[in-house]
Amino acid sequence: MKTTLSFITLLLLTFLTKAQTPDYLANNPQWRMSSTYGGGGYCIQFNEYFYHLDSDSIIGEITYKKLRKRGYCHSSWIGPPPVENCGTTVYYNYSYGLIRQENKKMFYKNGTLPEELLYDFDLHVGDTLPDTYGHIGYYSTVYVIGIDSMMIGDGYRKVFILDGEQVDWQNKLIEGVGFESGLLEMFPGFELGSYLDCFALNDTVYYPSYGYPCEITVNISSITAADAIHCYPNPVIDRMTIDLTFDDHINRIIVSDLLGNSVELPFRYTSEREIVVDFTTMKSGLYIVQLQNPNAISSKFKVLKQ
Repeated sequence: MKTTLSFITLLLLTFLTKAQTPDYLANNPQWRMSSTYGGGGYCIQFNEYFYHLDSDSIIGEITYKKLRKRGYCHSSWIGPPPVENCGTTVYYNYSYGLIRQENKKMFYKNGTLPEELLYDFDLHVGDTLPDTYGHIGYYSTVYVIGIDSMMIGDGYRKVFILDGEQVDWQNKLIEGVGFESGLLEMFPGFELGSYLDCFALNDTVYYPSYGYPCEITVNISSITAADAIHCYPNPVIDRMTIDLTFDDHINRIIVSDLLGNSVELPFRYTSEREIVVDFTTMKSGLYIVQLQNPNAISSKFKVLKQ
């Protein structure tokens, strides 16, 4: 009898241990982001940045983690030639508010404003998303239609599959991570918006998949590619024109999504330094376009497919 009770107790303790809510703010979480915004005309602003946590901040009796945002933004011409200068690259590194966790909820506080609910991950199938930071009254028709899971850190996190009038192709909410459009950014994604490129704990990437090669440290490699190549329209609907500003011969164009799935797209030269790429077979989403020459030397840039 004692053996049976001990075994049952052990099972209960094991279950309770596994069912404990993970610490969403432990192990140095980092959200690697990219965003695209149009300011009118043919100049589009591109941002590459990431959120990370800093030291504690105590307000009253509540302990928060300081949230920082670091990266750069630059604007590029996406219209037809002649190409115009859209401005210089700007780097930034600053405090972006406070964040804390309480059970399965995350809260955000910006400056002297009262804190707001950022996420509630205590959801079930059929639940409607609650009002949260920046989305008051916006989620009235967005609801959970399914629940999956993925390994993050040393345990599994829930992945909520969403549906509703406003939901487009970004339709997931990841426990302790946020939407596929980012930690604090608007959801769902629009024609021009933000995208969670990857999520990491202690510099190990877990989203979009474990070990996915995603650069956590912001660098200027994509700026170099963007300055050397002009493409339009971006976002693209069916076909995109790429204006090559250097003497080279492109023989392959490879397009990859954020999960690393790649496909080679057909293209044709319309002049010595201009090619047209066919995107009609691609689904809506953000892609990395890689141009290759016969020596396998390549240039990369991002494209949004409507």
